[in-house]
Amino acid sequence: MIHFGKTCARGLALGFALILSMPVSAGTCGYDYCFGAISAGDGGMTARSTGRRTAPDALARVEKICGTRCGVIEVFHTGCAAIVENFDRARVAGFGATPEAAEAEAMMLCALTDDRACRLRVAACSK
Repeated sequence: MIHFGKTCARGLALGFALILSMPVSAGTCGYDYCFGAISAGDGGMTARSTGRRTAPDALARVEKICGTRCGVIEVFHTGCAAIVENFDRARVAGFGATPEAAEAEAMMLCALTDDRACRLRVAACSK
């Protein structure tokens, strides 16, 4: 069992009171935990949503833009995502800390389909 002296206990109480009284900044996305969503469909249709406070908000924004015309929808947070498409219109998503990293991952996964004609359709970052 640990015992604190009166001075130590008062110091801890004062410290906790100061911490709890400090204003908490929610940032633009809600404690800097931002959500995004990207989507790609036939006929060149793409949509992206960034800087959203919740995953459902990011998804709803993309669905509002696309309606039923987008087939692949990816929701992500605190990072970036990319959707690439091969010649047969199979779509693959990749994720990373930067748009380039997300695209590189998606391209690598697309190359596993034995199709060298992979191309970027859409990319975005959550913030």
